[in-house]
Amino acid sequence: MRGVFKRELMGYFQNMQGYIFIAVFLLISTFAFLARCVFAQSASMSGVFYFLIDTLMLLIPILTMRLMAEERRNFIHGLPEAGVPGCIANGVPENIASQIFDDMTDFAAYAFNKSHAAGYAVVSYQTAWLKCYYPVEFMAATMTSIMDNIGKVAGYIHECKKMGIKLLPPDINEGHVTFSVTGNDIRFALAAIRNVGRGMVIAIVKEREQGGKFRGITDFIRRMSGHDINKRCVESLIKAGAFDSLGGTRAQYMTVFENIMSGQQLTKKTTLEGQMSLFDLDESPEDSYEADDLPRIGELPKRMLLANEKDMLGVYVSGHPLSDYEEALRKYTNYTSLDFNVSDAGENSEGQAGYAGESQNAASNSDNETSLVDDAPPGGLVDGQSVKYGGMITAKSVKYTKAESKPFCFLTVEDMYGAVEVVVFNKLYEKFGSKLTTDQVVIVQGKVSVREDEDSKIIANDMLMYDDIPQETAAKTLWVKVPKQRPIPPNHITDILSAYRGDTQVMIYNEAQNRKFLANRSYWVNVSDDLIRALEGLLGSGTVKITVK
Repeated sequence: MRGVFKRELMGYFQNMQGYIFIAVFLLISTFAFLARCVFAQSASMSGVFYFLIDTLMLLIPILTMRLMAEERRNFIHGLPEAGVPGCIANGVPENIASQIFDDMTDFAAYAFNKSHAAGYAVVSYQTAWLKCYYPVEFMAATMTSIMDNIGKVAGYIHECKKMGIKLLPPDINEGHVTFSVTGNDIRFALAAIRNVGRGMVIAIVKEREQGGKFRGITDFIRRMSGHDINKRCVESLIKAGAFDSLGGTRAQYMTVFENIMSGQQLTKKTTLEGQMSLFDLDESPEDSYEADDLPRIGELPKRMLLANEKDMLGVYVSGHPLSDYEEALRKYTNYTSLDFNVSDAGENSEGQAGYAGESQNAASNSDNETSLVDDAPPGGLVDGQSVKYGGMITAKSVKYTKAESKPFCFLTVEDMYGAVEVVVFNKLYEKFGSKLTTDQVVIVQGKVSVREDEDSKIIANDMLMYDDIPQETAAKTLWVKVPKQRPIPPNHITDILSAYRGDTQVMIYNEAQNRKFLANRSYWVNVSDDLIRALEGLLGSGTVKITVK
């Protein structure tokens, strides 16, 4: 669907969309009307209650031969215990009643599935139109609809990145219950934070609307104390980054929030006991504001910040621990975790979502290298299929065989989008066991194990540790051409570059002015297929090129 509804084609479809929608709507209405007419006439002939014949028509396509014979008998000869006289009792000859039942069966097998298919076509068209013309709003609403399924949210975050849409972290002064639109970006839903319930978020938003934005964590705790906010909720908000816009660091807030809450509880208790100071008698809301008293300490290590963020949100938002390894993973793998998730099956039917296409591009762009990655076949994964997958080990469970007590292990290997379970049997475990530690980045070559209603696993045949990957010294440059027929504002380009910050320098060529310039160091990037897609989606196909010196 994404391949059909490109922006370049939507000018035509915009003019035709009203006609297409009306035509399909009339088609559905016609099927529904004809079906109701047929069923109503059949019900009157056989004496079957209308709602029963309607239900029967819905079930006809899936009924077995034995059940169909039984329903035919009831239609023709009746079912006295259910008060159904049948066609013969109503004066309809048996051969005609049988022919009517056959015609009704054929019509039901056609009318219902075709009208449903037409209905789904309308929904598909509407959602494609929304995604094209209102991409930010569409993606925010989509992520809200699956907010409780973090695995799917991660997939849609990846899709937003490809579309050049930035996902902002949760914020107590900007966020809402759901994923919301902030300018051209999407703000993470406050209700999606672990230990922060929907009711508490509603109270936060209401207090913010009535009393203005929160000016510090002390102000937040004081104003929310009447809503029975607890320490676990505040801690979760801090770890998720919801207080970052207030000026302090997460380390500072983690250090002081418990003391602030204890002090607020003591103040509340004192007030209830009637022990008020003279200063409390004439205190306006503005005067009662107390600035945060934060200790002078550094921020938490980046790895800990990201780990806390993942624990609270289920996904990484402000960064990813594998960002520095993305280029190597793109080159040495051909599948991502998105391809293994059974709940998302069918959503990646256009091919491999992550590194697969990127790794093939990397291989084709290097004339002097032997490709280290097999081409990823189209379609979904099948049992026994060879794959190369990479990521960071986040969990390890060692087991022993029953017969000989030989060790083997189960690994959870997480990439940029999710996690996949990897089974390492004894022979391979004896070779790599000491290196298979938490936080180790590893490339796994193996075969897929597919089981019904389960996420697919990888049976490892070989492994490559990141430290053993040959390091490249060649310098890369990303060239971006701004076509003269597309006078794109510079900030639209820099917004995309900012979302993929790295060490590859960026050269921008303005075709209208016939001049080139080196982008500021803050706009250098980590080259990825997602970045190229986002830039070409803005500037047009063939406007991005990578050169190597």
